[in-house]
Amino acid sequence: MDVEWPKGMAAPMGTTPTKPAPRTASPQALVREWAHASLHGKALGIPYGDGQSYEALQHVWGSGTNGPDVNGLHYVTYGSHHAVVGFNEGMQLADVRSHNPNLHRVTLSDVEAVLGKPEARSYAPKSVVYTYNRGQYRLLWVFSGSSAASGRATVNHVDVQWPQGMVAPMAQTSPASAKHTVVRFTVSGHQVHPSKSLITVTTGETVHFTPGNAVTTGLVKTGRLDLYGAEFVGNSVPQGMVPINLADWIHHWSYKFTLPGTWRFAIAPSTKVTGSVPVTITVKVIG
Repeated sequence: MDVEWPKGMAAPMGTTPTKPAPRTASPQALVREWAHASLHGKALGIPYGDGQSYEALQHVWGSGTNGPDVNGLHYVTYGSHHAVVGFNEGMQLADVRSHNPNLHRVTLSDVEAVLGKPEARSYAPKSVVYTYNRGQYRLLWVFSGSSAASGRATVNHVDVQWPQGMVAPMAQTSPASAKHTVVRFTVSGHQVHPSKSLITVTTGETVHFTPGNAVTTGLVKTGRLDLYGAEFVGNSVPQGMVPINLADWIHHWSYKFTLPGTWRFAIAPSTKVTGSVPVTITVKVIG
């Protein structure tokens, strides 16, 4: 035998129950969350962190807006996610940066209360940066505004950096004094777009040819693009052309120049081994 109360089987007042509003972490709790995440090279709100593949982030967030190259890293902005990321020549994330509006509630005093005094401070007009070492990573709190140096200053953004990854991978095994130049390139259709078309280097310098986005990296990794180059004197070839059948196939997408001269390079589909393609990069080597 059942005894039921029909009135009580409906939501009070005939309304649909609602979920409680999510709790917002306090400023100091947010500092602790950031400190914990940074130990793993992570920035809150960004699905992939330092040391991980930028290509993986692209699969989740798309391509983003290309920014500048700074100190060996290429930066991309994701405005809708309040984020900026920087990746190295190996397409590894090495600087993940959040501009999440929640950070504006955190003050300099909050950061010091949780993390203590920073390992380093740097100052610029209307900004102060507090740097904390977090294992192999760095956690940077950037305060800005007219009161940037005071305890009331609020956070503008936070960086989690990977110093080891901010050095070009190909340069890590080279002496510190070795010189190198990076040429980034992307492919649109059958057209190659290099970041530089004319370079002047010195004898002993190495030029690295590096894919500038995930699509181009995929073409290189799957062997669908090759790098060719040859030394030319005067007008021995038609202006603006490199005969592929006379050029050398350059391994590992880099070349060290040991003698003065002029080189012309072409990035071409690997199936095209004869004929001519437009010159993409000219390198002048001086003694």
